[in-house]
Amino acid sequence: MVRNSSLRTLPSVGPGWTTSKLDDGRLLEVVAAAEPLLEARAADLTELTRLAWQLGDRHVPVQILTNRLRVRREPALETLLAALGAKTTAIEAPFEPESGAYASAHADGHGHYDHHHHDH
Repeated sequence: MVRNSSLRTLPSVGPGWTTSKLDDGRLLEVVAAAEPLLEARAADLTELTRLAWQLGDRHVPVQILTNRLRVRREPALETLLAALGAKTTAIEAPFEPESGAYASAHADGHGHYDHHHHDH
């Protein structure tokens, strides 16, 4: 544990980790742990966009990659993605979902994926 030192965050070197520099010059590396995820692929980018829209409409945290999407591995999401025509693969990897437009508004830990209902 580092105490009484201020941190200066350095530019991200790659997905899943961040490096910070302590006042005394030491580097602190924070590495994201692997999580059980589903990786979803579609026939083309139009279909992938539809998948992303459907997940976003349900306020599901999604990591968007060049030709695939990643979501937390949950049976309901696997069923939904299959029904939408996605090819899914269970993987273990760091999860870095998009922060979304309301990320700072939900800093209190309340997220839309808490299964409450509201009108859009």
